[in-house]
Amino acid sequence: MSAEFSPTSQPQPEREQPERAPPAFDFSTFSFLEVAALGGALTHELYRSDTQESYKYHNLQATRSLYEAVGQGLQPLIKRNPYLARETARTLAAEPTYRRWVATQLMPNLLRHDENDPRGHCFATIAHLLLPAPDQGVIEHAGESECRIDLSQFGDEEIMALCETTWSWRSRSSDRYFDERKKRRDTASGELHGGELRDAAGHVCFAIDQGVREVIRNDPVRARKLISSMSSSGSMALKRESHYWLRDLLDEMNGGRPVAYIQWVVGSLFERP
Repeated sequence: MSAEFSPTSQPQPEREQPERAPPAFDFSTFSFLEVAALGGALTHELYRSDTQESYKYHNLQATRSLYEAVGQGLQPLIKRNPYLARETARTLAAEPTYRRWVATQLMPNLLRHDENDPRGHCFATIAHLLLPAPDQGVIEHAGESECRIDLSQFGDEEIMALCETTWSWRSRSSDRYFDERKKRRDTASGELHGGELRDAAGHVCFAIDQGVREVIRNDPVRARKLISSMSSSGSMALKRESHYWLRDLLDEMNGGRPVAYIQWVVGSLFERP
């Protein structure tokens, strides 16, 4: 947004979002555990019972597009370190939360033929999964994360579905939830501790928040349309999220004419999305 805002200028037309398949997620800054956290959350949203959570905003097609984008983003990560991908699959297969994601997305992507040695790749993967697990799992620890998510090429529906997923995910990923699960499986070999899962989920939630903020910062016209859609949805989670994004959008006023800018932003909330 320019530093000067003229209240007399004609409002910019809302930009139409072209229909297109979302790009693959760029996971070059992600650990496998962070990818699993995002993929597992989207898998839960795809397979959950709509009758049990019918009060939520739930765009199945948008969620499926995000899920497919995760699968596409997995390929470069697997090619970069196939051994770590195999060890991640073996470790997460013991996690009830991620077992379905491993079966429906990680394993199919992992078993795709290597361009140079397809049979050797498949045999190596199967043999790895059948061998006894090492004493110390080689799965990556979340640690200090640098993961970033670029949402600029995703449509509003995908962003809303991602925000909804993140909100549900935070509710399920409470300290109590992970601590109780950890108590039940302290003696189980190969399983992750709750802290690692919680840290990875927290990193991805933060990355999604930063990705939405970038959209708001770079395109305030689109941002106010997105916030208006979220605030008028039937989802309490999206309504609450829209309050945060509205605050960030208002923070983007750079001197100029703040009062007029606030009127321009808030006025969109009374328009139909």
